[in-house]
Amino acid sequence: MAQLDLMTSIPYLARSPVYEREKPYQMDHTVHRPDGIGFANHELERHPITVLDIRNRQKPSIERNGFCIVKANTTLSADQASNARTPAMSKYLDEIERLLYREFPEYSRIEVLDWGIRKRSPDYPAKIDNDAVFEQPAALPHSDFSTRGAFLHLSEAFPGQEKHFADKDYDLINVWRVLVGPNNDWPLAMLDFQSVNIKNDVLPNDCLHYSSVGENQILHSSKDHKWYYLSAQEETELLLFRNADSKGARACAYHAAVENTLNTGPPRQSIE
Repeated sequence: MAQLDLMTSIPYLARSPVYEREKPYQMDHTVHRPDGIGFANHELERHPITVLDIRNRQKPSIERNGFCIVKANTTLSADQASNARTPAMSKYLDEIERLLYREFPEYSRIEVLDWGIRKRSPDYPAKIDNDAVFEQPAALPHSDFSTRGAFLHLSEAFPGQEKHFADKDYDLINVWRVLVGPNNDWPLAMLDFQSVNIKNDVLPNDCLHYSSVGENQILHSSKDHKWYYLSAQEETELLLFRNADSKGARACAYHAAVENTLNTGPPRQSIE
């Protein structure tokens, strides 16, 4: 299959002096306040990027690049994908757990934290429906958790059990695949960890939910960033990437959904 590099653009966080006095934040719910505080304090700038097709290039490594590609047959179809833990979802999550034990034999225990399904509306990104049943593509470059955010998320997922993981070494791994392939619609672009200057490019970002607070990481632009994606991704091609680790010492994968103006296929459907 021929390589299909993309020319597109993504919304990076601006290098604004506001972040010398304010921490970036965003909310996922509506707040009515008289002081005019906004949904987010993100000042964004679109920057053109080239997203290289990973096909027929050097195989990426989760330890070196923050992500890898694994081929596997799983049973979940687009029609079966659900936000509820149905029998079909339980079977799929068991398959993913077995896959992770096979790919990462060094792990002594693997737990499913949660999952998310994205089915792009034909109106996205011109119109974003916050009440949609399924999430839309996430175009802001980010990692889902910082090191602190990983601990907060574990504490929320396993309340009262902090003593069992507070001093443990752990990773938060995302297993991402399309539900209908081949897919070229708003593919997931992965940033090579080797091209990131953590001190200069990365900022922690507060994620303010209705009943909890999390923390992820978002990015400033850099000419050194190297982005990759998998063209015509099939259902059997899984992207595995590290979102965070307990020590903040290992390669992680910042990522973003990117527009592919040459796509003629149906809207993307994916699970992570």
